Amino acid sequence: MLKNRPSSATRSSEERARQSRKQAMCEHKGDRRCVAISAETVKSVWKRVIDLFSTRDDKAADAQLRIYDEAPEFLRQNPFILKGYRCNFALRRCARSAFEWNNETLNIWTHLSGFFIMLALFVHDLVQRLDEVSPSAVDRAFCVAICLTYMTTLLLSVVYHTFNCHSEQCYQRLLKWDVLGVALSLSMTFLSGVHFAFSCRPWLELAYSGVEVLLVAVVLVLNFAPRFAGREDVEPARLLVLSSLVLFGLVPTVHWFALNGGFEAPIVRLLLPRIAVLFGLIGMAFAVYRFKIPECLWPGRVDYVFSSHQIWHVIVFLSLVWWHETGFVHFHFMSGGQQCAVPT
Repeated sequence: MLKNRPSSATRSSEERARQSRKQAMCEHKGDRRCVAISAETVKSVWKRVIDLFSTRDDKAADAQLRIYDEAPEFLRQNPFILKGYRCNFALRRCARSAFEWNNETLNIWTHLSGFFIMLALFVHDLVQRLDEVSPSAVDRAFCVAICLTYMTTLLLSVVYHTFNCHSEQCYQRLLKWDVLGVALSLSMTFLSGVHFAFSCRPWLELAYSGVEVLLVAVVLVLNFAPRFAGREDVEPARLLVLSSLVLFGLVPTVHWFALNGGFEAPIVRLLLPRIAVLFGLIGMAFAVYRFKIPECLWPGRVDYVFSSHQIWHVIVFLSLVWWHETGFVHFHFMSGGQQCAVPT
């Protein structure tokens, strides 16, 4: 006799039962096969992360670096940095090079670490410090704007130094945004200082802020207008305008000093030394950047560590933190009962 074959419905039911048992087994926490599957998944994800930054399939990292004379023209911006140039790297390779030793490594990490420090300060401000000094809504908004602008500046710098070796077009585009970041941080420092000093004299605040906005507009034109963008002969003009953003800040500072009657005013004795330190830091940063100190004295000896651009980065970051903290010194003073930073 022929055995009765199971009907299709029966087979389907048995298949569903097997799938259900299999799923139940997988859902059991102690099932070894599930642990193995999970382990394989973790290994697969980890392998992809490692592969992203691995240089196993590349030539030795140092062998891919070029000396100054071998680098493309667009990367030869400093004749005193003689080696360690990344040239025409793919974008993924650019990202990996941030974890390797070259003449941009510390340029990247000085501002990347600075970004995270500024982010931590920003969170601390929002969670605790602003509530302790109880600033006005406008003052609070300026504090938030300072942190966000400074973090943007630092992040734009990181992106530029990480990917500027990809191509000349990439270099030129990222340089524009890097310069814009510097201009924004300088202008926000100035605008916040003018507000803290002249908030009780709105017409003075408006006048000084208007001049600063005009200077930033000039930077934007020199940086992004097709007629000027990317031209080396325009670089001195860009540097001059950026310097003007700083130098013009002396005008409202002197005005604020005079309106308060000089050093007789407690607020002047408290804040003027901090303002002087800020100007000193920015002036030092521009001098190091412009004259390429110290590599102009020791060509080829500071290609990887202690070059002028790294020093520039550190001083810029210190000046940003210094002004951020100066804002809270101002807030603490004003919370003592004084309403205005100048006589009304």
